[in-house]
Amino acid sequence: MSYNNVEARYAYIQPILARFKRPFTVLDLGAFEGAMTARIKVDFPNAITVAVEQDTPTGPADAADIWLHHKVTAETLLCLSECEHFDVVLALNFLHHLDDWMLGYLALLRLSGHVFIQTPRSDDLKAANQESVQEIAEILSDGWPLGETV
Repeated sequence: MSYNNVEARYAYIQPILARFKRPFTVLDLGAFEGAMTARIKVDFPNAITVAVEQDTPTGPADAADIWLHHKVTAETLLCLSECEHFDVVLALNFLHHLDDWMLGYLALLRLSGHVFIQTPRSDDLKAANQESVQEIAEILSDGWPLGETV
């Protein structure tokens, strides 16, 4: 399992997780290998984690409590937000891949009070869906990004 950049990202997420004094739920969208959910489970073994990945999940069986092999769309997120709620949602390098990123973004905000979005920098010309990357960077640049990782 690749833990490339997990600790840098986790440093922003961990303080929010540490606020919970009860078992909490985490939805990890585009979980890839499950490295972030596995990292969360180290510090918070009672967390209930759901990892969703469109490609065949390659992480260890215990990286998440639930692994879903599913291609998430903005419409999927909207439907999910109408019937589910998570304490924390991770959308790390995920949002710009959606067919309708703005609908997906609004659905993410309905899914949780704590949503972590990581997106490519606007000058990352190698990132997929450049038009979306530029638009998302504009929306997220209004002074509230927590920080930056590779």
